[in-house]
Amino acid sequence: MTAAPPPGSAVSALTDYERLLRLEELVETILTRIDELESKIGEFESKLDGVNESLLIEIAMDRKRITKLEHDESVSAKTAARHLDSLYQAMISSGLKQVTFKRASMLIGISYSHACRLSAMIEDDPRFKLVKDQQHKQRWLIRLNTSA
Repeated sequence: MTAAPPPGSAVSALTDYERLLRLEELVETILTRIDELESKIGEFESKLDGVNESLLIEIAMDRKRITKLEHDESVSAKTAARHLDSLYQAMISSGLKQVTFKRASMLIGISYSHACRLSAMIEDDPRFKLVKDQQHKQRWLIRLNTSA
């Protein structure tokens, strides 16, 4: 055995058997704590699985929304292009050089407000140009671009 501890210390009073019992108690306490922590880890993992599942569902729903928005945008752009084509054809066939937005809406069969929303696309289209009406300060005219 090892050298005896100095007299008067608390350790010297313990026998090897008592030390072994204390170590066993400590090991039992540590094992119990490990079991508690493992059960908590299991709970957290199950909660995390639930959160991951709900996140995956939300991501799938967001993808559907984004796809729908992208699809709707392309459909409205196609519709607007069709409206511009029909406006151009109607102006050519009627022999009109310029029209108001009200007259344009009647030519292509859409509402006035819808025709006004087409103004950005009309501006970008090389077949048309937007000009301010000389006789009315708030009115804009859609004119056929003769240089195009």
